[in-house]
Amino acid sequence: MICLSCTESSLESDLLVIEKNRNFIDIVEIRADFLDAADYKNLVSLPKKTGLPCILTFRRPEDGGVNPGLGRDERAAMMSAALDGGWAYIDIEDDADADSERQLIKDAEAAGTRIIKSFHDFSGVPDNLAERMIENSKGDRYIAKAAVMPENTAGLFKIIDAHRKLRELRISSEGYSCTNGPLFTDYILVGMGACGFPSRVMAAAWGSMLTFSSAGSTKAAPGHISPAELVDVYNYHALTDETELFGIIGNPVMHSKSPALHNAAIRANGLDAVYLPFETADPEIILEHACEINLKGLSVTIPHKQKVLDFAASLDDSVKSIGACNTLVNDKGWRGYNTDWSGFLQPLESEILENRSALVIGAGGAARAVVYALVSRGMKVVIVNRSPEKAEALAADFGCRGGGFELMSEEFSAQNGRQPLLAVQTTSVGTAPNIEGNPVPDFDLSGVGIAYDIIYTPEKTAFLGAAEAAGCRIINGFPMLKAQAARQFHLFTGRPME
Repeated sequence: MICLSCTESSLESDLLVIEKNRNFIDIVEIRADFLDAADYKNLVSLPKKTGLPCILTFRRPEDGGVNPGLGRDERAAMMSAALDGGWAYIDIEDDADADSERQLIKDAEAAGTRIIKSFHDFSGVPDNLAERMIENSKGDRYIAKAAVMPENTAGLFKIIDAHRKLRELRISSEGYSCTNGPLFTDYILVGMGACGFPSRVMAAAWGSMLTFSSAGSTKAAPGHISPAELVDVYNYHALTDETELFGIIGNPVMHSKSPALHNAAIRANGLDAVYLPFETADPEIILEHACEINLKGLSVTIPHKQKVLDFAASLDDSVKSIGACNTLVNDKGWRGYNTDWSGFLQPLESEILENRSALVIGAGGAARAVVYALVSRGMKVVIVNRSPEKAEALAADFGCRGGGFELMSEEFSAQNGRQPLLAVQTTSVGTAPNIEGNPVPDFDLSGVGIAYDIIYTPEKTAFLGAAEAAGCRIINGFPMLKAQAARQFHLFTGRPME
């Protein structure tokens, strides 16, 4: 199920958000801690107005709530007063043990409202995650819920391991009742933040009763996306534990448009698969544990294009020449490819490049693919970088000239008409959310024929804005993204990207 967490300051506004998202949701959570106090009395009438199962939650500030105004007793009394309205669930913290909170539990059970016992950890993923949830279920009396914040990929796989343990217990509980043996059915488990995002999309497939989403003015928790995105981009309801996973690894990666491109192609080809963003500083963990999550292929972006070479069982010729890999296919070991260089050239296909000059800004993995592509088309390439030794090393590999930013003024001059046909920006400077950055703010781009920034978010970086103002034709990274993604998708699936 997809749960819409409503975070408006009035129930009237919450109802508007629910109506706009009705086609995408199965259940609603009303976060009463976001409400104006004047609306507490109206909570009793809310469930019937939604026409959907509803969860009533009043989160404490230390658990991610926003309203510190009510103490435990007042909060419990407010929730008890709303129970006559037909709430399907109430959500309370797992340490709720005040007399008023125990009374709330009794009132809820008497009203036929199921109780979600939850805990939140914003500092990481506890080692005893599954065990704590099992304890909180109290033999299936309660629905155990955990929302935890993995700080890294290891934390994500701790969540995945907890799902495995809970699924196994659920299977062992089938056919039992509270009187004749162990019982464990419904639970809710999601990871928060960028590192936890895959667990939100795969929540139901991995065993969780539901996943949470936000669509109002405020996100209810870190990592929420809209219910429409869960359905339209990730095809949430079709995912199972048999679904093949593909994805993109990088840091950062949540801005990537690759999930939208690949998931559209997956759906057009009728495949049981999904493509997810994996924000990670530890790609080796994902690569080593791929089989645990049925992971079949990965796009690789900054800063891992060279790091993943150590984990590939084989590399194609372009990877060997470029020294960077942007595509990994899991085929009895990871096989590495590079589709960046051909994707980069796609918007330049009509240009005459041979014996013309090009300036490449940056000397990382993406720059290596760009230089390889330009040299293959016969261009004279100059590479500049903040760290001159990296530019010099890259230039030596491809027979070019490289150095620090001062090399630009030695090689090129707007005043003397010695400008390159092409200036390519390959660094991460200017990528969202830090969109003001420009790696060469003092370089006069007047007279440059084409300015090309491989960044695609934002559509027009500060570098491209300056180039456009100087009269250059500009190209952003989206045509490259689409072209290299189409080649990746074929490597992943053997199918065309429709």
